[in-house]
Amino acid sequence: MIKKIVFAATLIASAYSYSFDEISSLPSFFCDEVGCSQYQTKILEQFLKSKKNTVEKEAVYSGKCYHLGQNYDGQYAHHAVIYIVPSQNEMFWSGTFSFFNESNPYRKVTVEEARKQFGEIEKDPYHQFEKKVDYLFKNFGDEEKFFRYWMRLSDNQKHLYVLGFWGLDHRVACDILLNK
Repeated sequence: MIKKIVFAATLIASAYSYSFDEISSLPSFFCDEVGCSQYQTKILEQFLKSKKNTVEKEAVYSGKCYHLGQNYDGQYAHHAVIYIVPSQNEMFWSGTFSFFNESNPYRKVTVEEARKQFGEIEKDPYHQFEKKVDYLFKNFGDEEKFFRYWMRLSDNQKHLYVLGFWGLDHRVACDILLNK
């Protein structure tokens, strides 16, 4: 009997670690379990169709993000700005979110303004993506308290698709556009 309990506990622990490892891989499971809003589902579909993970030059993207979690309705658009810098075959990024604005407060942010605001991010490993075969990944925190982001670009690099988890019960999906 004890051997069966130990075996079952080992099996459950193995299943948990497998699903936790899955979190750091491509998030095709993003809408499983809790579900997603219609906007998040559409962004997930675009993310999964895209395969590009590199920009050729510094860029600023801004636009709508949909958060689903405690105190957040996944149908309501919030906004984000993300500044990306390629350097020596690596990708660096920084950004911020704006909540409950009616329109995108970042739509006119230029590369020069982003560099002033976020600094020389390419010199800081904290801002470096993990570059996977066809997407970018960033993990902040540990297994219990974490922020995880996956990013892909459209083929024409005009859309940046962002999926993220803030802990286990908050997810964010963004379709943000290249600022001109």
